[in-house]
Amino acid sequence: MRLGIEVQERLWGLETLAVAPLLNNLALLLRSANRLDEAEQLLRRAVAIQETIGNDHPDLALTQTNLADLLRDTNRLHEAESLIRKALKTTEMFLGPTDPAVASILNNLANIFQLTGRFTEAEPLVKRALDIHESYYGPDHPDVATDLNNLATLLFCSNRISEAEPLFRRALAIKEQTFDPEHPSLAEVLINLAELLLKTNQMSDAEKYAHRAVTIIRKCYLADHPEVARALNILAACLVAANRLSEAEVAFQSSLEIAESNFGLFHPNVSNILSGLALVLYRQRRLDKSIEILRRQVIILAKFSRSVRKEHLSFGLVDTLEGRVEEAGRPSLEIIKEIRSALAETS
Repeated sequence: MRLGIEVQERLWGLETLAVAPLLNNLALLLRSANRLDEAEQLLRRAVAIQETIGNDHPDLALTQTNLADLLRDTNRLHEAESLIRKALKTTEMFLGPTDPAVASILNNLANIFQLTGRFTEAEPLVKRALDIHESYYGPDHPDVATDLNNLATLLFCSNRISEAEPLFRRALAIKEQTFDPEHPSLAEVLINLAELLLKTNQMSDAEKYAHRAVTIIRKCYLADHPEVARALNILAACLVAANRLSEAEVAFQSSLEIAESNFGLFHPNVSNILSGLALVLYRQRRLDKSIEILRRQVIILAKFSRSVRKEHLSFGLVDTLEGRVEEAGRPSLEIIKEIRSALAETS
């Protein structure tokens, strides 16, 4: 693909429109290999080239969407939202409000709303995407399953668990009918369903789905792919619930190493794993270490929005540790005060 780009550049110049789709495609390949910095550079260059033909072209909308997805994954949500809104406006204008391409962009925008705690704004977008795909493809299409998974995830995050579970199960059934049993598309729904079952104390099924997700993802992705970290994190939580703390600690540590290598040391995804690891250490009565982990979590989340901090901080565990701080020792008392102060900022 790089050769194709070089050929086009030699024939037509560095900023020719013919180069932009090639840059976009190469960026997607680099992103799938987790080479995010390189992918971002190519996508920004493609956007700059396509903007020379105007700000309302569908090819530009596609590239803007891909760049927005990358920015979302690297926690630059404000810029991502701006790009997605532009892409949605352009796509609706050129293809009409009921085209499947519009549904995909609606899902992306809803995801950004969800990440910023704007659940009531996200829900109608996901439902509109679901309506578009069901009308266009019928009720048993994989894109319908993706919309169902997205809507169920949103409902789960809004604590509407009884509404979310049947949607997750319907999404999983569609994907199992459509894909091979080890297709990566199944893994996301399996992880989400495992998390819901864990929260509703359906421990055996939760662990079963989490194990299946880990098996699929390890076969489909590189060992250090972010999806591996996410699956291991859910599996570790299931192991904690089963009081298999040593196994849980190993899974959390593996998940943490992968997340740190992909997102860096200061990212909400890293914080989420730290929260689970702190709980394991507390349950093992390693109080000093648990408090240190929570302190690191607070340092990370101080960088992010109030809604993100509220979602990730371990309120209950901090309360418990504060009540047992004498066991942890005097230095930990000062750390607990720091954590408590940070918690106060989220109220």
